[in-house]
This record gives sequence, structure tokens and C-alpha cells, in this order.
Amino acid sequence: MIVTMTLTLPLTRQHRKDRATVRQVTDTAVNAHFALLRNKTPKVHVAEEHAVAQYLCLRPGMMRLLMEHWVEKNHQDSAKIEHNFKRVPNLQSRANFVAGARHAANNSLIKKRVAEVDLQTARGQYKKRSNK
Repeated sequence: MIVTMTLTLPLTRQHRKDRATVRQVTDTAVNAHFALLRNKTPKVHVAEEHAVAQYLCLRPGMMRLLMEHWVEKNHQDSAKIEHNFKRVPNLQSRANFVAGARHAANNSLIKKRVAEVDLQTARGQYKKRSNK
């Protein structure tokens, strides 16, 4: 229901004004964040590099839905990583393990090699067991 309503909303004067200033607002927010914390988190990277272009391509209101989806996915991924590495006591070691796991999960060459090895070692399809 919300998606249908969002897709049919016309561009209002406020939407046009928001679209005209979105790059300036985003740059100001990113610079303020970086000045305060001296780092760029994944959310800040998305805001700086990807969000403005996506916002300008989407109908009014759709960006809010996409952001909600992305934030939820980010929380799920973070919880999974935290669960997998919570028993590593040293914080630096934990960070290195997490970085290595994320690199392996996102690197196309590594994914391709893993798939090749899986195909070489596959035993074929399992036979169904009979109830005898």
C-alpha cells in the first residue's frame, strides 16, 4: 500500500527544492561527521558516494524505503559478524578476522575460486534414502 502510494506521488515544490539542495546538504553532513570523528563509516560512504544519485533517480518517498531496508540489512549483517567472532578476545585480532571474512565474501576472484574448488570436490547429488 505504502509503495503504491509512494510511486504515484507527484513532484511537489518541496520535492523539487529538496532535490536542488541534496548534494550540498549531503556534503555538509559528511564533512561535519568526518571533522567530528575522523573516520568514514559504511553509512557515511553510502551517503557520500551513492545516496544522492539514487535519491535523484527515485520517486519521492522511495529513498526512505530503500534506506530502511539497507539499515535493517546492515544491522543483520553486523549481528551475524559479531556472533561469529565474539569469542576472539583481542580486539585487533577480531578486527583482522572480520576484515578478512568480509574481503573474502565480497571479492569476486575469491568467490570464483571457492566455487571452482567446490565443483571439483562435489560428490554429486545425494541419493534419496529408502524407508526400508
